[in-house]
Amino acid sequence: MTPTLRRRHQQIWMILAILLPLGFIASWMSIPAPSLPDQLTRTNPPLLQNAIQIADGTGEGIQVGLFAAPGQKEKQILIEVQQELQSASTWVYSTPAQDASGTKKWTILGLLEHTGQYRFNLPSDQATAGIVLYDGIKQEVLQTIFFE
Repeated sequence: MTPTLRRRHQQIWMILAILLPLGFIASWMSIPAPSLPDQLTRTNPPLLQNAIQIADGTGEGIQVGLFAAPGQKEKQILIEVQQELQSASTWVYSTPAQDASGTKKWTILGLLEHTGQYRFNLPSDQATAGIVLYDGIKQEVLQTIFFE
């Protein structure tokens, strides 16, 4: 290697010694923090005022009711879990059609953790035919409950 090439080689490595760590730090800092979907809620919203039950459904150890307030577009789903759940990560999705096979059409409502009552508000522009209980760990459908 000639003296000119040695000098150029040293200059390039000096520049890389500064730029590579800066690049690693910048790329590490640009990774966004993981977050749950905005629609996911773990708290029960308040009951709708003067709500009447417009549909219901029953599954294995679960009762589901669809409620709406007269004169309002807002709807609410009430889920009563009566038995222990099969999965620790049971996600609740609403499905707009009687065919619940297309996961892209599902809308996430929330998470069921134990027995008790859960309420989920539905978007006012969404038609809902039922709910799908989905195991997030095994990635399989546990139950599909359609409203009658």
